[in-house]
Amino acid sequence: MDPERGGIVQKMITGMFYAILSVAYFIMKIVLRNKKETIVEPKHLHEPPSVPVPSLSLANALNPKTPVEKLLELVIDSNPYVRRAVCRNPSLPVGDLEKLTHDRETMVAAEATRVFQQRHQFDAGGYELPPI
Repeated sequence: MDPERGGIVQKMITGMFYAILSVAYFIMKIVLRNKKETIVEPKHLHEPPSVPVPSLSLANALNPKTPVEKLLELVIDSNPYVRRAVCRNPSLPVGDLEKLTHDRETMVAAEATRVFQQRHQFDAGGYELPPI
């Protein structure tokens, strides 16, 4: 049925649906009037930062083409989210990644440990680039 050229049948059907849904709404409103929903945060989420993370530092920390000198500056950055991001950069020297495994922030240390273990388990001889 075209809503622009609706006839009497369309208006009757629309009215019926409106009446049914209105009754259902009021019944649900009466049944659920005392129900309070509690919001439960998932356990795997990290607490959001209290101050904004500088996006340029974050982008440099994640970019594999960032010079090593800049990465070494980001390893000692005051923001833990930037230090966590620099752990994931494949251009970061292994020695500096190992230093980050002892970081004072647990999320940085955990991420550095995870990446450090993955780097040691990587087999360069068995790795092949996918065909283009």
